[in-house]
Amino acid sequence: MGHGRDSIQRTTSPLLNRAVFPHRFFFLLPFLLFGGLWMGCESPTGPSKNDPVTEWSFDLDPDRGGLWSAWGSGPNDIFVAGLGSLILHFDGSDWASMSLPTEMGIRDLWGFSASDVFAVGSDGHILHYDGSAWEEMESGTNRLLYGVWGSSPTDVYAVGSMTVLHFDGSEWEEVSEAAWGYPFFFFGIHGTSSTDVYLAANDGIWHFDGTGWNQMSTEDSRYWRIWAFSPDHAFAINFSGGLHHFDGSVWSRVE
Repeated sequence: MGHGRDSIQRTTSPLLNRAVFPHRFFFLLPFLLFGGLWMGCESPTGPSKNDPVTEWSFDLDPDRGGLWSAWGSGPNDIFVAGLGSLILHFDGSDWASMSLPTEMGIRDLWGFSASDVFAVGSDGHILHYDGSAWEEMESGTNRLLYGVWGSSPTDVYAVGSMTVLHFDGSEWEEVSEAAWGYPFFFFGIHGTSSTDVYLAANDGIWHFDGTGWNQMSTEDSRYWRIWAFSPDHAFAINFSGGLHHFDGSVWSRVE
């Protein structure tokens, strides 16, 4: 797959083979991936897709920076990324460090297949992986980007410091919304479709319904990450580590 291998610790542990999935655990990963990768597993062969994770084990200790994000299309195709221009790939047996076209601190990953993956981070850098190599995209901004998510390869958002960008499959364009005000900082983005998108921000949570962005009523004011499973089932984490749930009507703290 065109990976460039550096001197990193390798593992043949089966833990990551099955334990990363399903994707429902990924909204917790930014808080688990600092200085290493921890994987949940109930047995040496790992849990099934519907089993709860009851135990975490240390699987990888990178020698450059901390890890911020993870995404995978399957148990034999997993990407993790972080500061120090670091993206690692797991093929089901080994980790490999991938060659990047630029120096950047990577804050988030999102993809649609093994040959369609996006990475965002410092100085407005956006990278795209086509299955063989990472290439830099023209973002039109030099602001720090914290999050990336899309409903399809032609509907992708990148968000960050006073910036929301949208990719239509051809180019990135800035999204303007008067209601956001200034300054605004968006730290996470997720959704269930092109008409059900959520933003975690320094002033609460915003929702896109296909026509416009609206601020939602929340118990807290600053949110870090967000993950939506359906229009009536979403989670957000605030800056103090509190977990909040949306039931389709209201956001409430999970005790």
